[in-house]
Amino acid sequence: MKMKVINKMLLLAILVLFAAMQAAAFNPENRFDLLLQDGEKLPKYGEDSVNCVINISLYSEFYKQWKASDQTSQSIEEVFKPWRWVFKNCPIGSENTYVNGVNIYQYRIENEKDKAKKEKYIDTLMMIYDQRVQYFPDHYKTGRPQVGSILGRKGIDLYIYAPDRYEDTYNTLKKSIELDGNASDGTVLIYYFRSVIKMARKSKIDSTAIVDAYDKTIDILDYNIKGLEAAGDTRWAENYKNFKGNIDATFEPFA
Repeated sequence: MKMKVINKMLLLAILVLFAAMQAAAFNPENRFDLLLQDGEKLPKYGEDSVNCVINISLYSEFYKQWKASDQTSQSIEEVFKPWRWVFKNCPIGSENTYVNGVNIYQYRIENEKDKAKKEKYIDTLMMIYDQRVQYFPDHYKTGRPQVGSILGRKGIDLYIYAPDRYEDTYNTLKKSIELDGNASDGTVLIYYFRSVIKMARKSKIDSTAIVDAYDKTIDILDYNIKGLEAAGDTRWAENYKNFKGNIDATFEPFA
């Protein structure tokens, strides 16, 4: 136990030194990396750049240990506090804050027995998706819009973790497909179709929407299958055929 405390203190000391070096190297000309719609410039590392870098480094190190252990290491318990500080105080410090945050909170939701706590974790998970849309609407490598993709993942998690929020799920997945069109992910299409059926069963939409959604999702899948086969990508073409088979099977009782 004593050795663990010493190791943790040593790690913290190293991270503090690293953060100080990073902060000293900041060029004031490059501090503002995000221009908001109202013209306000948002600093990449927040108002407290040293603490931002420290907390990013802290949570990242413990997160790395947790992932390396196949999510069995107790280091996950050390992740929450520094991650939450980063999420609140330097939202554009790194897009990994959101990528990793989703994994962290999916784990918390799936391992929490207390219903009230689980609901709070689900709310936080949704906030992670929303904040990523706000600050990282475009992919950092390609520069392409990614809001549709992010909303797709959000909608899937809503469907899985919050079945009572089926209207939110439906609207989120519908928006995702409207944005991504033929580039929609196959899994998103599957969950969208399921959400349409649930909405119809709850009398929130007309039952004819099931047929419309089926036609829409199948058209997108067929478009991708044709393109992938033409490109010689048989593996992904087969994946999309499996997505299509899933939707066909779900639709069968309504045909």
